[in-house]
Amino acid sequence: MNKEKSELEKAIEFSGYLCPRVVFGVRASELGLERLGAQKLGDDEIVAIVENVSCMVDGIQSASGCTLGKGNLVVKNYGKMAVTFINQETRDAFRLMVKRKVLEDLQNSDLVKAKDEGRLPQEEITKMAEEVSQQMMELPGEELFDIKKVHIEAPTFKRILDSVRCTICGEYFGEEFGRDKDGKIVCIPCFEGDGR
Repeated sequence: MNKEKSELEKAIEFSGYLCPRVVFGVRASELGLERLGAQKLGDDEIVAIVENVSCMVDGIQSASGCTLGKGNLVVKNYGKMAVTFINQETRDAFRLMVKRKVLEDLQNSDLVKAKDEGRLPQEEITKMAEEVSQQMMELPGEELFDIKKVHIEAPTFKRILDSVRCTICGEYFGEEFGRDKDGKIVCIPCFEGDGR
């Protein structure tokens, strides 16, 4: 029997564990892609702009197919549990922000208190995280997120085509990342004095 894995199961595999933020990423992806009339695979015209660097991003990469490697995932770390999905062809865009009440309830939950206080064994905390995550998976999207249609230009991506060699460390890097230091082309770490 070949049972296909759910998006949540795939995200757990990708992230390495289940937590509420992974759920936020999976659910935001499902709702955002649905609003854009898109599907995960083959929809390279979809761009995700994430506003944090948490496990939510793991859920988004896994469930939406928008990844750093493909260049259709942009990180603007504002520390917010939010993501904007943009269809580059139609120019439609939706921003999904985890509702304040959901975040406050999570912050005040026994799960967070137990983690902060270290009063329970890790197995029990993991079980609590799974229970809270499952509850969030079952919430209607409108109870989990503020969803707004927004007007935003999709970022343009320039592929790195030419490589150049740093005159200090000798490593190759994308030409567009070169800096001029005393008339020589150097990589950013050497330019900033953090050479390898």
